Amino acid sequence: TPSSTTPSSTTPSSTTPSSTTPSSTTTPSIAHSIGPPYILVTTVSGHALSEYREMKDRDVVDLCVRTLQRMFPSIIVPKPLGHLLSRWGADPYAMMSYSYVAVGGSGGDYDIMAEEVDGRLFFAGEATNRQHPQTVTGAYLSGIREACKIIDAEGAF
Repeated sequence: TPSSTTPSSTTPSSTTPSSTTPSSTTTPSIAHSIGPPYILVTTVSGHALSEYREMKDRDVVDLCVRTLQRMFPSIIVPKPLGHLLSRWGADPYAMMSYSYVAVGGSGGDYDIMAEEVDGRLFFAGEATNRQHPQTVTGAYLSGIREACKIIDAEGAF
């Protein structure tokens, strides 16, 4: 079964009969374990990408729910109330690209990408964050890092 990318925002709902505590004859809802609301994020990679690209959003979400149900058979996994799938592989500007260290390269390559030029040209993005490459977190943190550099450099102008 392919893994799927679907940040899902869900408020769990119990499927146990009108009781908020599971009895020995009912299956507990995931809400009893985690508590509302929660977000599920997953990533597609490898050969699963070709299957994912052909699937409708709702089918991807259903696949995720079925997969979770198989992983946690003692808990009833609720249907998500909403979902967001990134189809960034089809985005003509991103084309599903992100940084990676090439064979023979090192993590230092990220540091080189982050080097400013003459204290006037600054670079941000996940490709400039050695600690969190290939992530939105890395991109966000690099933006903060560069904003601080710009603020510090402003006094020099």
